[in-house]
Amino acid sequence: MSVRNPELSVVIPTRGRKRILLETLARLEGVAAPLPVEIIVVDDGAADGSADAAEELSVRSSLSLRVLRQEALGPASARNRGLSIARGNASLFIGDDIWPRQGMIERHLDFHRRRPEPVAALLGRVVPAPPLDTSEFIRWLHTSGVQFGFAGLDPDVPAPPECFWTANVSAKTSLILEAEGFDESFRTAACEDAELGLRLAKSGMQLQFDPRAVAEHFHPTDLTATLERMRTVGEAFRVLSERAPEFPMPRHPGARHRVKAWPLTAFYLAHLRSRRIRHARSGRPVTPNPTGTGRGESPSHHGRAAGRELGGSALAPRTASRTTLRQARERPRSAGAHTSIRSTAAIPTSRRSPSCSLREPCFAK
Repeated sequence: MSVRNPELSVVIPTRGRKRILLETLARLEGVAAPLPVEIIVVDDGAADGSADAAEELSVRSSLSLRVLRQEALGPASARNRGLSIARGNASLFIGDDIWPRQGMIERHLDFHRRRPEPVAALLGRVVPAPPLDTSEFIRWLHTSGVQFGFAGLDPDVPAPPECFWTANVSAKTSLILEAEGFDESFRTAACEDAELGLRLAKSGMQLQFDPRAVAEHFHPTDLTATLERMRTVGEAFRVLSERAPEFPMPRHPGARHRVKAWPLTAFYLAHLRSRRIRHARSGRPVTPNPTGTGRGESPSHHGRAAGRELGGSALAPRTASRTTLRQARERPRSAGAHTSIRSTAAIPTSRRSPSCSLREPCFAK
């Protein structure tokens, strides 16, 4: 099915998580099929048949679904590919493991209808998907600022631009194209969304937080996996420090914090994992919850495998795929589009939330 004039383009990068991707698309079909929305899936070099499965689904699905393929260049490049063919006035970025609850897509649509100005952007809320919501550790990752910092955001106050978390965020397509999209120097899912948010803020972006635009995040993890991910985050911060040298970087932990952290270090070295996380990683069925009102009654037919991180190779220079974005910028756009921004400027400290510093968004994948 094809929507003639979509108002919103949902861009989903994916690599190597076919079953979870199919679950995501099934849930999108349940909440977005009747709406003026198109779905763009970009397969980032997967070898598990994700693109083939998504293309097969597009034939029989009521979704307006298009599938692109590229070599493994990372999620930043994949999102740029999706943006290059996006027809919606606004683009919504989610992950292949993000399951929209009922009403989430409508709230993004309604926001951009009410706020047609090019600088208006909306950040939705992300919560752990069942059964992961029973884990105190995973709930803490989503609220504390280590992975996401939603607990520190206020819907009545503009969200800091570094909180441009691509798990559930939308902005005008024209604004993103004028900024030349995501920086493809980031080859992994870390810091590339925060860096774009900073550049969009220089163009005047106003990021509003809507806690009622809720999506569920099905990403089983534990202390071991989280600590291992910090290596990737550290490499991404090195690139971010080059792009925005005036922006504060994370501080090195002091002696007091190291002492407090020693029990966690012991768990990590002992390779201990909770029973709930072992259960999630074992491939047991996941119960669907498309409406967000309960955990459902029947097992999911796709969500049986826990996903791996959107991976990538070592950090590399900007790639040639940005040519597609430059071509897309030549298409007619609404008035008020901004000029290209190639460097990140400092964001006034007064615009930042204490619970949403640049240390958090880079962890959120």
